[in-house]
Amino acid sequence: MNDSQGYPRKGLKALLNAILYSLPETVEIKTECEVKSILIQDGKVSGVEADEIYISDLVIYTGFATELPRLIKDLPTEYVKDLKGIVHSKSLTIWLGLEKEFPNFNYTGSEIWFKDFAYWASPISNYDQSLAPKDKQLIGFSFVINESKSEEQETKKAYDTIFRAHPNIEKYIDMQHEQTMIPEKAAVAINGKFAEIRTPVRNLYVAGTDTDKRSMGITRAAYSIIELLKILYEDKNLH
Repeated sequence: MNDSQGYPRKGLKALLNAILYSLPETVEIKTECEVKSILIQDGKVSGVEADEIYISDLVIYTGFATELPRLIKDLPTEYVKDLKGIVHSKSLTIWLGLEKEFPNFNYTGSEIWFKDFAYWASPISNYDQSLAPKDKQLIGFSFVINESKSEEQETKKAYDTIFRAHPNIEKYIDMQHEQTMIPEKAAVAINGKFAEIRTPVRNLYVAGTDTDKRSMGITRAAYSIIELLKILYEDKNLH
């Protein structure tokens, strides 16, 4: 079976735990350590400057590709122009914990509604029952925000849309949470661009949801890493 979308059991934390488990004890992870610049010497990456200078002959950058011109001086003009073509979109997800399971959400995947205010409805607890108490349900409703309007207006409009599409659901809300974010580092848009994994700087690579158009979220990020590993192998940088 070859599905383009999935959800990790136990949520994103399970995926992060798996990554941490796979790392050897010699790996040190530093948090709250902002990278100020990526260092280049003779057209090849030589390290990064953060709380101190870290020397490395290979760097994989997983931040926003659009931020690379701020971190690296004198990138090729055409490359910078392409990065500016990457589109970001802001989203609002309303998480509702329901006191009972609703037949309307008896599916896995994302149901997309196009009428009025388009949204994706994802019954996350159908993937993993541990995400909701027994006989209850956790649903995420995701909307693209109109950034010309206030967040309060868009949130009210989103709730009105949910309650209109699912009458009486309001009576069974046990928990609610609003989450505003940029869900993908590059939106799939008309004339929108995506970054290449290889950059003009030798041994500097980019990975993440702004380097692959397939699927979305964690699945798209995973596709990006698979392509990154292929390229590292081709460049003889995977040992």
